[in-house]
Amino acid sequence: TITFDTLEDVTYSFRVEWYNGETQVAEGTFSGKGETTVEQTVPLYNAVRIRFLASDKPYRFARLQKIVFGVGRQFTPSDFDTISLTQEVSPISDDLPIDTSKFVLRPRKAIRYLFQTRQTFKIYRDADLIAAHYVKSAQITAENRYAVECQSLVGLLEEQSYAGLYASSTPALTIAQSIIGDLPFEMDAALQSIALSGYIPEGTRREALHQLLFALGAICTTADNEKIRIFAPPQTAVVLSPDDAYIGATVEQDAPVTGLALTYHTLSTVKSGNASEIEIGGVKYYDTTGTVTATNSAVLSDTPENIVEITDATLVDQTRANALVTRLAAYYFGGATVKQKRLVREESLGDKVTVTDVLGASVTGMLISRETVVTNLYASTCKIRGSYASD
Repeated sequence: TITFDTLEDVTYSFRVEWYNGETQVAEGTFSGKGETTVEQTVPLYNAVRIRFLASDKPYRFARLQKIVFGVGRQFTPSDFDTISLTQEVSPISDDLPIDTSKFVLRPRKAIRYLFQTRQTFKIYRDADLIAAHYVKSAQITAENRYAVECQSLVGLLEEQSYAGLYASSTPALTIAQSIIGDLPFEMDAALQSIALSGYIPEGTRREALHQLLFALGAICTTADNEKIRIFAPPQTAVVLSPDDAYIGATVEQDAPVTGLALTYHTLSTVKSGNASEIEIGGVKYYDTTGTVTATNSAVLSDTPENIVEITDATLVDQTRANALVTRLAAYYFGGATVKQKRLVREESLGDKVTVTDVLGASVTGMLISRETVVTNLYASTCKIRGSYASD
């Protein structure tokens, strides 16, 4: 789509040539004014050349405002048979969820659509962006009917391999940049300079980011923006009105946890004791582990032993383990998850909120999940993971 100066009443003619390397695979001559879209199906090309030929008024240069590569389409709920959106965040980053959207498109305007892997798909509520996703798979299931699955930026990280990393008092921002690469992200300034020591094993970039988030005690989300947003959990809760909640909420109480054991890792180039050997980037290191523990004093004496053990946080050294254990214990020792459909206001994934359960009691915690049927963008089924005021 080429946008000329919209204040000029001038029609321009131009030639477009498509190339695969140095070989021209297609060409065409077009004309237009204002916003002009060239619609042409061309297989197997990797370069486009545009030549402006003439205008219908003399002595006029082609005044361009922008050129958008690819075709942008706007769909409304009436264009879809079904469409759903799932967005999640982990309160302690013991996992790194991938936001997804799925839709069956039956557009009112019968145009042949060629959905491409990683093509951008954005969902808006009025003028507010609520998801920027990328096509993962697409099928033509009937004439003018398409089934498409999309994923967030975190899903793109899952598709890319990561060679691993050795960290010795390495700033968190440096590690994030090595993991996320050219994809857009932002990190709270307070997190950027935190020094981390340990290692990230070979795997996917998503798995590597998971290790970083856990070691920082941070969370991340792609909801409501076009970036991976890394931030510390908010400390101030926003009270969500019970009037915005639909009938039919549920509460799930966690099984009692009696203790927590967090393993930390210390790397050295010299073997000692029971250290295990690892290799990162062709260099051998020796990993010595220790444990930081916490006991739940609020459980009854005859409660069956149920200790949560976290052993694979390889970017957590003893200093970070001591900094994380209290927060982890607060999460595991007596939590509840409230699930309720509610009207969406300004709250977003990862916010600290207070909601009212089905019996009128207050639960304060993190908004961890939002499921939306996009034919009704103003209401979502939400999950809030937190605790009761008396806990």
